[in-house]
Amino acid sequence: AAISAMFTRDLRKMMVVAGILGVTFTTTGLWISYVFDVTSGAAIILTAATGDLLALTARRLRHLRSPDKAMG
Repeated sequence: AAISAMFTRDLRKMMVVAGILGVTFTTTGLWISYVFDVTSGAAIILTAATGDLLALTARRLRHLRSPDKAMG
């Protein structure tokens, strides 16, 4: 939900995006766990943390490129 809140303020959209991200992080973490033979919980958490860091980076880059920042 925290990642989806970075990109939308509409509650319905936020819930849909959070659900999709949750399924994506879980599936990816389970796949990584299977392929590299590591614990599934840790793989899921690291996948979600990586997604969070990527979302934060994308948000900061988007703010740096906004026209309002360039003028002020």
